[in-house]
Amino acid sequence: MKKTSRLILFALLAANVAAVAGEKKNVPSTREIETLLQTAGTEHSPEKMRINKVGSLETEESYYHIFSGSLRKGGYRVIFVDNSENYLGYYATEYEPVDYEEDAILLDSGESDEDGNMDYYSIFVGINGPSEKISIDGIPILFVKNLKLEEKAAKATTEGKATDGSIQPEYREWIITHKGKKIPVRAIYVKQSKGNVFLKSEAKGITQPFSLNALSKEDKAYLKELEQ
Repeated sequence: MKKTSRLILFALLAANVAAVAGEKKNVPSTREIETLLQTAGTEHSPEKMRINKVGSLETEESYYHIFSGSLRKGGYRVIFVDNSENYLGYYATEYEPVDYEEDAILLDSGESDEDGNMDYYSIFVGINGPSEKISIDGIPILFVKNLKLEEKAAKATTEGKATDGSIQPEYREWIITHKGKKIPVRAIYVKQSKGNVFLKSEAKGITQPFSLNALSKEDKAYLKELEQ
């Protein structure tokens, strides 16, 4: 359990607010959070759960937005959303998430120190987001992931697209014109250099250069999509 005086807490909060992130803070509303939870399924959207914003933790590259879910039958959820409004999942705990500092979410322990300052349990959050497993007051707690988000990411990868919608290299059939003949080559894009495109053969695993002028119109269009 981490003891944090209000003076230190306010200083940390002020420092966090003053920091300038690499991208604009994109904080979803509580109504948007409700919609995200409903989309994730009934496990993530229990009946009559009250949602409140806790704060936004800034990492070196982006933000994680934290919300508190208060359950009708008691207990709380620490809800995580990334800066692209992707709902990541939650921790279930009996302690209410009430505030945050530079790299941690603060849970009300219900106790105070000798000076009357509130004591908090802390959930630390790294650059990669919430850990799969944490411990609060010696009790292990697993992070309940939004499996639909993981399925979406896996599907995008399978289809040769990154989660941001950009095209990623994948094995495909290229049509190479050589001495007037069109030759199909199943390969994956490696790089471009000095008027050549380097392709790795799926069958032999060998990378070879081919002139850009030898490619079909479809192949050239595909290269432009890769460059976007």
